[in-house]
Amino acid sequence: LLHLLLIQPYLNLLHLLLHLLHKHIQLYITFEFHLLLHLLHKHIPLHITFKFHLLLHLFILLHLHLVLFHL
Repeated sequence: LLHLLLIQPYLNLLHLLLHLLHKHIQLYITFEFHLLLHLLHKHIPLHITFKFHLLLHLFILLHLHLVLFHL
């Protein structure tokens, strides 16, 4: 649980970044993943979704990076 607390600020930062990006870049794919992520967090215990949460954020950031630099 300790590693969760240590990494949480970074996840919050990524989360904030995603929200800021959503305001400027309306990507249907990232919105869909974002919604899915929130739904999973409400129904599945945090320790199960933590890795998924982290991987998903990395995936979305990678996706955004690829979309932005290949437009």
